[in-house]
Amino acid sequence: MAFVLAFLSPVVTGRIFTANDLSQLYLPTRYIYWKALHAGDTLLYTSQLFGGFYLQGEGQVGNYHPLHLLLYSALPFLTAFSLHMTAIMLAYCGGIYLFLRSWLLSQSASFFGAVVFVFGSTPMEKYFHMPVNEVLCHIPWLLVAIGRLANEKRWGRQLLWVAAIVLLSTSQALVGYPPSVYLSLICEAWYLLLVCTKANILQTVALFGAAKLLTVGLSITQLLPTLFMAGQSSNRATRSFEFLSM
Repeated sequence: MAFVLAFLSPVVTGRIFTANDLSQLYLPTRYIYWKALHAGDTLLYTSQLFGGFYLQGEGQVGNYHPLHLLLYSALPFLTAFSLHMTAIMLAYCGGIYLFLRSWLLSQSASFFGAVVFVFGSTPMEKYFHMPVNEVLCHIPWLLVAIGRLANEKRWGRQLLWVAAIVLLSTSQALVGYPPSVYLSLICEAWYLLLVCTKANILQTVALFGAAKLLTVGLSITQLLPTLFMAGQSSNRATRSFEFLSM
């Protein structure tokens, strides 16, 4: 609770976190985004960076993510930004708690594990890399949904868990940070193989694949601009696997 209150403190004090990339990238781009929303201006492009910049294709703001649209259109900028950061950490905590509970750990052990993971490892270390954490905080929720999908026998319930995977994966894609989406896919694929049995592996993999295909269609507003910007990269000539995963 103390850690959560620390993240909420800027909302009360009117101050804001500015360490590292927060002040160099995420604060300025989100301020431009906030101004565009309130002015009714385009969210795709800004003339305030580099003499003209394709903000949507850069994939650092997630212009059309529903949570971003809600926060930055309804609240003052500093409040929206601070609540955004806090929501990411709370999503981590809730997801890790549910994931540990799915492996039959006690409530207290699961809560302790969630707090230690979130505030004692990568999420805290990378709190100033907002889109990285915002994509990765979906992983425990996705793993819970995959586990339930693999263990569910009723067709109707399976479709509910497929819908959950689609919504979570679309949320990830709309954040707009492909390297973290790639890392999430690796975690999901290995976990899928772990929880499936020989009897249901084909059906579960097929449902999981269908969920990801639906995700592509629902997140196309972010995927196409990202692919366009990747094609304009100065490193595009290499086209190596390492470049694509960066």
